[in-house]
Amino acid sequence: MSPMMSPLPPICPGSSEKNAHILVGVTGSVAALKLPLLVAELLKIPGLAVRVVTTENAKHFYKAEEIPVTIYDDSDEWQTCVIRAWDVSKPLLFCPAMNTLMWEHPITARQVGQLKEFGYVEIPCIVKKLVCGDEGRGAMAEISTIVEKTEAALLQRGLLKPS
Repeated sequence: MSPMMSPLPPICPGSSEKNAHILVGVTGSVAALKLPLLVAELLKIPGLAVRVVTTENAKHFYKAEEIPVTIYDDSDEWQTCVIRAWDVSKPLLFCPAMNTLMWEHPITARQVGQLKEFGYVEIPCIVKKLVCGDEGRGAMAEISTIVEKTEAALLQRGLLKPS
């Protein structure tokens, strides 16, 4: 594969209704089960266009036909290319989701710290009973929290028109 990323086609050709575009990245965590709901809730924000970039492992947790937006998969290394080419003047929010033992590992703290140093915004994971049966921190934030923080970040930077 060429090291250059292909440009994304227009999200809504001929439409002036969409004034903000977001790209949802999803990886092989069980939290990917919530992708259809997350996309549905994000699409309720007036003026917001949504696309998804997914890893192969994430595809095991949701049905693509339940997601009414364009989905790019990792066969083209989209996530790696998008993150490396990200315009850091634009908001990037990330929502960790993992087992409590993984979350509490020092490497995870280092990686989250690195993302924050880049200026990316963490939507922290929460404490609850995880799919594995453990009770603890590591569950992805609630969908409503993710949607609220996404909308707030876009409004704060003038990337979304107030409704």
